[in-house]
Amino acid sequence: SSPDVLYVSGGDGTTFAPTPKKETYDPRPSMAEMNGATEKYSSLFGEEWSSRTATAIHDAFHLKSAFDTLDLTQNWDGSSISDKFASAAKVMMAHEVRGTDRDVIFLESGGWDHHANMKPRLAEGFVDLNRALESFYLEMDAQGLWNNVTIVLTSDFGRTLTVNSQSGSDHAWAGHYFVAGGSVKGGNVLGQYPDDLSEDGPYNIGRGRIMPTTSWDTVWNSVVQWLGVTESAELDYCLPNRHSGGSQLFEENDVFDS
Repeated sequence: SSPDVLYVSGGDGTTFAPTPKKETYDPRPSMAEMNGATEKYSSLFGEEWSSRTATAIHDAFHLKSAFDTLDLTQNWDGSSISDKFASAAKVMMAHEVRGTDRDVIFLESGGWDHHANMKPRLAEGFVDLNRALESFYLEMDAQGLWNNVTIVLTSDFGRTLTVNSQSGSDHAWAGHYFVAGGSVKGGNVLGQYPDDLSEDGPYNIGRGRIMPTTSWDTVWNSVVQWLGVTESAELDYCLPNRHSGGSQLFEENDVFDS
């Protein structure tokens, strides 16, 4: 069965129910007993909630203990996105303690919805993102893990190519994403770039909103194969819409060296 989703805070992790330094009482056995108790009229919802609570408490202690034994080699700048990448680095460094041989880690960075003053705000955001990515790359390389890492940077939608009245851009459709990692064939642009971005272009539906030509599943098809899923039925299970987008699927050897 698939492992439970693990939520990790930025930085060095969060201690669950921290106690004063002189306090020696360990609340975990009592919490486990309380959340594990069932009665005649216990509900399925209540039992599931208690089970997940007990698992979360156990995972928090277990992960914090693992994090405390790890030392990062880079000087992270302390921004929100850097803290998240630093936590991701520690999660990967602790994979043996956690008993996993591969992870799918999701990081979220907000503040990119630039309906006003897009150029200066975008430039500022890129500085923070670049520093975080650089520190993450150097950390993974120092730990000997870079060849085992793939980063897929995405957005939930593209932006208009035309400016609005506040020097910003608005919600659109097609966009572009990047994939990076030690095994990625760098320096390549995959997919179909529009040959006409004018208002009369065949993919322009107004205000520079471009229709996509490459499906989301196209990108993930190669990444999932790189993760070790190669059988067609298993790929269909992981990406149930991969044949519905109408675009050619990227294969592992299109994106990765190995």
